[in-house]
Amino acid sequence: MSWAESAPSEVCAVVKRALTAAEVDSYQTRGVVLVERAVSPKWIERLGELLDGILERPSPWSSDTGDRSDEGLGRAVDDRYLWRDHDVVRRFVLESGVASLVGQAMGCDELRFYFDHWLVKHQGEGTETPWHQDIAYWPFDGEQVGSLWLPLSEVGVGSSVLEFVEGSHRWGKRFRPERFVESDEKNDWIDGAGGERIPDIGGNRNVYDILVCAPMKPGDAVIFSAWVVHSATANLSGARRAALSTRWLGDDAVWKPHPAADPTVRQQDVSIEPGSLAQDDERFPIVWTRRKRTPFGED
Repeated sequence: MSWAESAPSEVCAVVKRALTAAEVDSYQTRGVVLVERAVSPKWIERLGELLDGILERPSPWSSDTGDRSDEGLGRAVDDRYLWRDHDVVRRFVLESGVASLVGQAMGCDELRFYFDHWLVKHQGEGTETPWHQDIAYWPFDGEQVGSLWLPLSEVGVGSSVLEFVEGSHRWGKRFRPERFVESDEKNDWIDGAGGERIPDIGGNRNVYDILVCAPMKPGDAVIFSAWVVHSATANLSGARRAALSTRWLGDDAVWKPHPAADPTVRQQDVSIEPGSLAQDDERFPIVWTRRKRTPFGED
């Protein structure tokens, strides 16, 4: 049974927003699409309230770097995989309509949830995120693997904007994962990874087509492929920048554990073998299908 099937039928039947043909084309050709007004203000408020609690009581998967004083200069905090313990996160994934948006962008028939990832950056020079691919860090293969990045605060020039190399999801390369913060021992699982180093994109910006996703308001969203090369600038504004990124698996997502893969879900945690489709309903539940579910079945 899918996760969606176990939820109230009126939740499963709701589609909050349909992507336009241009938005779907942007995701397919560029590897990224910015969707305005993707999530209602109600959800932004509820997620913001939960975020304050997460910062006060982080999970074992949390990473917290930089100055922890009231100013928080240079501090970057992330936490992840909270959906199994926080009802608000589970309801957001089911009820907000984000799964429908991702499924439409990917063009898949069935969409599974991977995990939630909370990202907070305080002001400081050291809060930039280096150029990278998400797929290099995850135990999956397949084209239909990606994220929906949702800001919970205003995002503008100077407040850590996302930047993408357009079309890089079609380069056919899986680059070596790199540490985001060298001093963070919780990222030791990245060590030992092999593969080609990512190009020096920051030093050769004129060579690449770089899409800057700004400005963005809370409730706007960016949907992007796990294969697209991207980064985030440092937060040089006077306020913290907070965001929630949900991670998703489409029809062709294959379970592929490997050295330096994110350890939140490991081989011993799943019921599938390496090389199999990600059809583990417990760890990667089905949230959305292209055919709408009703109390009478599928229409």
